[in-house]
Amino acid sequence: MQKDGANEKYFLGSVKNAIRILKLYSRPKQEYGITEIAHQLDIHKTTVHRLVTKLCSKGFLEQNPHTKRYHLGLSILGLSGLVTTHYEIYRVSLHVLKPLVDELGETAHLAILEDQHIVYLHKIECRHPVSLMSSIGQRNPALKTGVGKVILAYQPQEYIQHVIAKSGPYHCEKTEAQIRAELDQIKKQGYSIAKEEISNGIVSIGAPVKDYTGKVIAGISVVGPLDRIKKMKTGFLVDKIIKAAAEISENLGFYETKQKAASLERN
Repeated sequence: MQKDGANEKYFLGSVKNAIRILKLYSRPKQEYGITEIAHQLDIHKTTVHRLVTKLCSKGFLEQNPHTKRYHLGLSILGLSGLVTTHYEIYRVSLHVLKPLVDELGETAHLAILEDQHIVYLHKIECRHPVSLMSSIGQRNPALKTGVGKVILAYQPQEYIQHVIAKSGPYHCEKTEAQIRAELDQIKKQGYSIAKEEISNGIVSIGAPVKDYTGKVIAGISVVGPLDRIKKMKTGFLVDKIIKAAAEISENLGFYETKQKAASLERN
């Protein structure tokens, strides 16, 4: 146990120092050498060299071949793009999800897909919430949630295969053929329903959110107890959730009629 604790402390220390190195570049100066970084942050040069080498290998830093100093790499731009995109999805969904929760009386989520999991970007509780396995930032298996399935259904086949292969025991009660058939049906109908798959007595209905290109980049879901959901007609719930997802998609620049017109012109 003591050894594990020491390893964890070492790992966290390395992460902290790597972040400190990257934060140096928030200053006007664009390039730093190993000695400068060590002096600025009061870190041993050997440690700085090791961390800079690792950051370079992942594309977060690059070495100028002429000055031998280091500047930010393109991976930083990729991360900033993700942050901007996720923030935009979060921002435009706020005024859509709240009225949806008020009207339906059940909890709503906004989520994105990360590997074989979904991550919740937003959650709005209803007036009579139940215990759910969800919170902002939490990860759940995509194949066990309504929102996860509806996002996954629109992904490329190779990505779906990757998720199925990595999900392991999360879908052991279904064959790969059954999972693929379910995802095909979800894509065809434009929504998903997950009944008691991640929590007993809980139903989740999901719909896809698209960006301006028509790519599904997120999803929303309404989640509630089976007995309360049964009291409302499924068709009514599905219609409201699909319309809310479409409104968020429009706020992101996607218009169904425009996409259909463009498709007809290409054909």
